Amino acid sequence: MQSDFLKVLKPLERLETLFLGIFLSDADVLACHLERCAAVIMASPRTGYYPAPPFGPNKCAVCCAEHGVATRTRELRVKAAIAAAIPSIQSVGFSSWFPLGQ
Repeated sequence: MQSDFLKVLKPLERLETLFLGIFLSDADVLACHLERCAAVIMASPRTGYYPAPPFGPNKCAVCCAEHGVATRTRELRVKAAIAAAIPSIQSVGFSSWFPLGQ
């Protein structure tokens, strides 16, 4: 998939900022978080009670420890590949549960 993105972006020689609205974390991060870390019971005015997560994987110490480093490493690798293919690029961003600098 990375090479497909690079082929499409390569002609954009003056591109400086790029945001790819994709997650580079494992596909099951959110499902694992909901099943393992965020299953709590909260009051519901309609039905009495329902399960609802109080926070996302980015606010969960277990998920950050388990998935954060691998996700940020993938993001850095893709950023480096894009920077190598498009020298004018200054900023690359992704949708991420575990953004760089967190």
